[in-house]
Amino acid sequence: ELLEENSADDKAVQDQLARLRAEAERRVADEGQRLEERRAELEAGRQEVVAQLAQAESARAAQRAAAEERLAETARARDELTGLGEAEAVALKAKASARRKAEQLLEESRVKLRAAELQVKRNRNVLELEGSRIGEDRGVVEDDMRLELELLEQEFVKHEERVT
Repeated sequence: ELLEENSADDKAVQDQLARLRAEAERRVADEGQRLEERRAELEAGRQEVVAQLAQAESARAAQRAAAEERLAETARARDELTGLGEAEAVALKAKASARRKAEQLLEESRVKLRAAELQVKRNRNVLELEGSRIGEDRGVVEDDMRLELELLEQEFVKHEERVT
């Protein structure tokens, strides 16, 4: 009886061990599958991160190229503006010089105009003096002619009286 009991206990222990082994193997298999799934997820995540890094690197390179192009454009624009600024400065200097020359010529013209106006006044005064002299001379000539005419009339009257 004891042997049977012992054998039944042994069988029960062996069954229990088989169940425990099956359970442990199932757990190990489940854990292995879970770990494999996690490894696949991590690999997919790693690949996604690598792709994102590559995309970010590409975008950064494009941004850098665009920034360098903008920098080059800015440098060209600065050079153009510097050139325009220099040309504008030269043009402003030329304009200022031309303005000074025009102002100088204008002032010279004003001086010449004043001199011409004074000369016209002098000439007017001379003409007025000459005109008054001519008027005086005309008056003298008229007086002389009147006197001469009176003398001729007197002589004619005398001659007429003699004739009559």
